[in-house]
Amino acid sequence: MPRARQYPEETPIAALERRLAILEGIIQTGNWRPWTPAYTNLTIGAGTVLARYTGSPGKLVVAQYRLDFAGDTTIDGTNPTISAPITPRAGYQVNRTPLGLVMLRDDGNANHPGVASLDTTGVIEIMALLASGTHLETAAVTATVPHTWGNLDVIAFTVAFEAAV
Repeated sequence: MPRARQYPEETPIAALERRLAILEGIIQTGNWRPWTPAYTNLTIGAGTVLARYTGSPGKLVVAQYRLDFAGDTTIDGTNPTISAPITPRAGYQVNRTPLGLVMLRDDGNANHPGVASLDTTGVIEIMALLASGTHLETAAVTATVPHTWGNLDVIAFTVAFEAAV
């Protein structure tokens, strides 16, 4: 096994700290790239979108998404979907495998939890988590579920999945 290069008068602890700082910088910068999602049942209007991802084909992809609603942002129907930045590896669509948690924010009132999963066509589907008796169940997001959507409301999530090769 090759020895790590040591800088003059660098102790093993200092070398480890230097390597951790380098790794931390790589993780923090993450080589984020923007993506422009396609939407179904969601009209952005003048809303503000932050959509970015890191990863590449055959690797782990981490994607972050945030939509700040404007007065003309609407959910049109049931189960809004957002295209993934990279095609997911086959198999994630089985039984709508959860990829991450979603925040469904009703500005000034409440934050509702949700889950992001891949539907059968490989797009990210947003579902609300609603109380049903003694447990949570997924429910379709609509214009009035989990709340009535309006100006300054937010949909935000971070998901992770393996990309197709």
